[in-house]
Amino acid sequence: MRAAPLTLIGVRTRPTTAEGATLGRTTITKLFKGDLEGTSVVEMLSAMTNVQGSTGYVAIERVTRALHGLPGSFVLQHSGTMLRRGIPTLTVSVVPDSGNGALSRTSPAG
Repeated sequence: MRAAPLTLIGVRTRPTTAEGATLGRTTITKLFKGDLEGTSVVEMLSAMTNVQGSTGYVAIERVTRALHGLPGSFVLQHSGTMLRRGIPTLTVSVVPDSGNGALSRTSPAG
C-alpha cells in the first residue's frame, strides 16, 4: 500500500499542567487521499516532562471509509515515547476485531 497523502482537518488540544509533567488531551481529524480514501478521528493523551525531549503519548484512531475501494472502518492503537536524547519509539497496531464492513477482516499481523 502506498502512503496516503494526509490533510489535517482539525486539531484541538486541552493541556493541563501538573507537578512534573504537562498532560494533554488532543483530538485530531484527518483526511486521506490515495490507496486509503477517507477520514479518521484520533483521541490522544500525552505527557511532556520538565526534561526537554522526554515525552509520551497513547492514542486511539478510528479510520473510516475505503481501503483500495473497500468501504468500512477499523481502529488503530498508538503508543509512543521520546527519550531526552531524541530517540523515538512508536508502535501503531490494529485493534483486534475492530474492522467492519468490507474491512471486517482487518486485524493485526501475526
